[in-house]
Amino acid sequence: MRKLCTILTALALVVLCVVLIPTEAQAAEIVDSGTCGADLTWELTADGVLTISGTGDMYSYFYDDDFPWYSYISSIKTVSIADGVTSIGSYAFRNCSLTSVTIPDSVTSIGSFAFYDCSSLTYNAYDNALYLGNASNPYMVLVDTTSTTITTCEIHPNTKFIHSDAFFYCSSLRSITIPDSVTSIGDDAFSGCSSLTSVTIPDSVTSIGSFAFYDCSSLTSVTIPDSVTSIGSWAFFGCSSLKEVHITDIAAWCDISFESMYSNPLYYAKKLYVGEELVTELVIPDGVTAVKDNAFYNCSNLTSVTIPDSVTSIGDDAFSGCSSLTYNTYDNALYLGNASNPYMVLVDTTSTTITTCEIHPYTKLIHPDAFSGCTSLTSVTIPDSVTSIGDSAFSGCSSLTSVTIPDSVTSIGSYAFEYCRSLTSVTIGNSVTSIGYEAFEGCSNLTSATYSGTQQQWNAIKIEAGNTILTNAMRCDHDWSITQIAPTYTTMGTSTYTCTSCGEEKVETIPAKFYGTSINLGNTLDMYFGFYTGLVDENGMVKFVREFADGSTETTEAPITSFNKNNSVYDITYTGLAAKEMCDTIHVYVYNGDGELVGQHSDSIRSYILRQLREKDYDQAFRTLCVDLLNYGAAAQTTFGYNTGDLANKDLTIWELTEGTKTVDVYTDKQVIIGDATSYYGTAYILETKISMMMAVRSDRISEDCYALVSYTDHTGAQKSNIRVEGKRNYSVYEFELNEIVVADGRCLLTIEFYKADGTKVLTVQDSMESYTARNAQTYPLAEKMLAFSDSAYTYLHRNDN
Repeated sequence: MRKLCTILTALALVVLCVVLIPTEAQAAEIVDSGTCGADLTWELTADGVLTISGTGDMYSYFYDDDFPWYSYISSIKTVSIADGVTSIGSYAFRNCSLTSVTIPDSVTSIGSFAFYDCSSLTYNAYDNALYLGNASNPYMVLVDTTSTTITTCEIHPNTKFIHSDAFFYCSSLRSITIPDSVTSIGDDAFSGCSSLTSVTIPDSVTSIGSFAFYDCSSLTSVTIPDSVTSIGSWAFFGCSSLKEVHITDIAAWCDISFESMYSNPLYYAKKLYVGEELVTELVIPDGVTAVKDNAFYNCSNLTSVTIPDSVTSIGDDAFSGCSSLTYNTYDNALYLGNASNPYMVLVDTTSTTITTCEIHPYTKLIHPDAFSGCTSLTSVTIPDSVTSIGDSAFSGCSSLTSVTIPDSVTSIGSYAFEYCRSLTSVTIGNSVTSIGYEAFEGCSNLTSATYSGTQQQWNAIKIEAGNTILTNAMRCDHDWSITQIAPTYTTMGTSTYTCTSCGEEKVETIPAKFYGTSINLGNTLDMYFGFYTGLVDENGMVKFVREFADGSTETTEAPITSFNKNNSVYDITYTGLAAKEMCDTIHVYVYNGDGELVGQHSDSIRSYILRQLREKDYDQAFRTLCVDLLNYGAAAQTTFGYNTGDLANKDLTIWELTEGTKTVDVYTDKQVIIGDATSYYGTAYILETKISMMMAVRSDRISEDCYALVSYTDHTGAQKSNIRVEGKRNYSVYEFELNEIVVADGRCLLTIEFYKADGTKVLTVQDSMESYTARNAQTYPLAEKMLAFSDSAYTYLHRNDN
């Protein structure tokens, strides 16, 4: 028994020893892991430590929930980035519950908002600023300031990065010294520093982020070194006091990538200095090969520019706004160049009304936008000295019928011949290596395209998206047979071309169909286009091309994710149509994030309404609504003198016209003015993108900061109370514009109470669209058509009421 007890005691001691082994010695459990770069991995352990390992750049993320450890943001306490990692991606740790982070010396760039809203982080402080870093350099990244009220800040001499938003709206900051250890200035870094008067960027800095000095309204001068290679969009927007931009090297300045015109401080400053010498006669050094986009935008002090023979490309708007420049002229065109060749670059035309142009035989570059909008240009001869045709060079030359691009040309820019609607034939030389995005978009009559090289050479050309018209028109020495699979609402189609002679095959995709069009029956004429969500990724874009009555166009773009998703369909919405614009055609293009065109659709309100009348079996209330809508649009066109040769109702048959409201028999002026009637100037309706009711009160009977309160019962019976409308001074009256009324509310009587700023009521007016029509039908026939449309909308919406 004693022996057994001894054995049990020994076992107990062993167990006790095992239990007493410290838990810290055990490796923490791995919770999750994955990749966050081409050669980077991440690993999160149960103790809240996120470790980034490997070599190279981290992926950048574009949304709060985009990074792979998003599900654990409340658990992550420490981030350890291993040596070898060269960049930290945008948004990488936003909103994480971090208390500490280690950034190695190998990191050379930090993306936007990487540590934004990490409210638990412990920072290293130095003279009004907060830093992150590592043991050897705790001041590597300047993340934030101790307060937005600081007036000065001495940045630590070991600081490498000024992070996004670091000095965001430090409106009292008067001076800042950026040490020559800093290599990048992040997005919004000094945005809103409205007391900052000058800034010198040291020659260690290579990049300046978007909005970096946005709204620094007191900034009068800025010095940018030749080390800077990129300046983000809107970096200097709102710097309205800028007078001087100082640089050290013209060649380096030409090579900066300005993301937009507002990236360039010259937009406001207009004066460029090399050192302390004002540049008026610009000489671009020999050896420079490219002048980047916006390089000298708005540099109005320039009187001459010398461009060396070494330059092979000039970017968009490189010399736009240089209002004092003297050009060399030759047959309807303006040129820049040098002493030996003053006609090297064709920059612009003498007028947009020219009909022909003989380009100088020594011209090397056709500048972006050079002939843009020359709608009367019928012919142009491009000599074999030209090597590059810039972006939008012939955009909108709608009378141009043919063009021959010589063998000397190597590149055709994006949109170069966009919307040259009369272009029927084009010949492309065999030296072309690239054709830009949508270079021939909108050339709807292009049926013949000839390439002077071989088929193998043609196949090697880099042809960007949006050039299907060109590639379809291209004729080679092949005998193609075509097999097509038609697109559907949920799948794209294909055209397979097979050469019966050599067997070569090529496949082109056909954009998918849209589910259709619908329009809004509120106080706007918005158009809705349904598109299948499964065909476009979350980085996709929608492009609208609006075609106006005069043939001109307007292009707008929006991310696909900005539109509502209705189950498996995106409701792609186009806003901004007025009643007079029902015949304007809206072209809709849907692109994937990689630029692939996956959907295409064109429609107008008139075309949509005519289809409803003729292809669908709708009840009479809806048919009346459709006819009244087109009659209303036609009346608006006539009243405002817009596209009167193509009225919205012109294609209605005699029978269809009888289905509309012939006359509005009953309308009564129910307007009541309670108070001094002479104070009220009157009521009007504005028929732009919204149906707006405009009311005016004499300015001597009311005060500044006046307002109106509107109440009424809408067409559904719902009570709308005390809708506040601010008064806006317009000469001798204050105007009050009400946008909330929908079209079916035409006979709803509104009560409008007008108040001074101190709350004193001036007068009360009761009015409506019906009353307005009663007063103005004889003068403005459009008023009656508007009320008829309102009545038919009401009837349609209430057709099933008991």
